[in-house]
Amino acid sequence: DVVHLQTGHLWFNFALPLLRRYPLVITVHDPIRHCGDELSRKTPQWIVDRGYYQADELVVHAPQMKDVLVKRLDLVDHKVHVIPHVVCGDSSAQAHVEEEEHLVLFFGRIWEYKGLEYLIRAEPLITASVPQARIIIAGTGESLDRYRRLMLHPDRFSIHEGYVTDEQRAELFRRASVVVLPYIEASQSGVIPVAYSFGKPVVATRVGGLPAQVDDGNTGYLVPPRDEKGLAEAIVRLLLDRDLRRRLGANGKRKIT
Repeated sequence: DVVHLQTGHLWFNFALPLLRRYPLVITVHDPIRHCGDELSRKTPQWIVDRGYYQADELVVHAPQMKDVLVKRLDLVDHKVHVIPHVVCGDSSAQAHVEEEEHLVLFFGRIWEYKGLEYLIRAEPLITASVPQARIIIAGTGESLDRYRRLMLHPDRFSIHEGYVTDEQRAELFRRASVVVLPYIEASQSGVIPVAYSFGKPVVATRVGGLPAQVDDGNTGYLVPPRDEKGLAEAIVRLLLDRDLRRRLGANGKRKIT
């Protein structure tokens, strides 16, 4: 009855004219391509945009992304709908694993726009105030070689490079004290609702739709992008105050339930 397409695909978009007898809905995860994201380059932007123009309705996950899509493609406002990004039925979040105090988690695809280098640059500032702090980097994407070269204290990092299973993901989020998204660009993030489902506070940057997901001072903290000092200050504030971490984490959990 309805064709629902996620973002777009090279060959599928070319076949869309053959499917015009069906209403077409497209969920747009990224209105514009992010820097360094090699996977998105497999389908040229104009082909993806061609699908957006043909769609009867479009869905985005943050109001900021609706503004970008409407303005960039000159679309009618009522054609684009905002539905928040959520996590459904993650029973693993209920399993108990004791938090490891002072553990910072960076999780997800690793591309330039995720700003991992700024978390790495923030590490000496973090550990100057919290010497026990450790940072876990877990995910897949580009080579981590250049990031390893940026590490002033490699022993303070733990790297899980490659595919992360659901069980491994659950363990990482349960152990974490705080989840950090130092992105320099963003549309929205699936990492944030996962963090909330595990009752973890988030430190993220004021880019894209992240401010719609993080209530500054209530479920986490928002800092400017490319600002390792501001990033470190927010992380340290949470690492040094267990009650604050738990309160903000609980607020996040309530936000998605």
